[in-house]
Amino acid sequence: MIKVFDDNNIKIIFPQNDIIKDHSDELLKIFDELIKNGSINFTINFSNVKNIDSKGICTLIILNKIIHKRGKIKIINMNDKLKKLFSIIKNSWNLED
Repeated sequence: MIKVFDDNNIKIIFPQNDIIKDHSDELLKIFDELIKNGSINFTINFSNVKNIDSKGICTLIILNKIIHKRGKIKIINMNDKLKKLFSIIKNSWNLED
């Protein structure tokens, strides 16, 4: 399950589970719909995400490339394990504690 909130024209995406397998597909569908409806700025709250698999990483990389052309995407509340993983990927992420 993924919750979506609106905060001053920024869509807050709040995954309630790890981003693995089917959750990656759900995340992609949600972003696709939001982008089609004109949203361009996003924050993903990772406070409930403890793990992410390769499909989840690929999904986020794709989303980052799509959104970066017109808007902004950032990830907040990422645990140390995931911060280390994303620092290795170095995919121009805007990460916040």
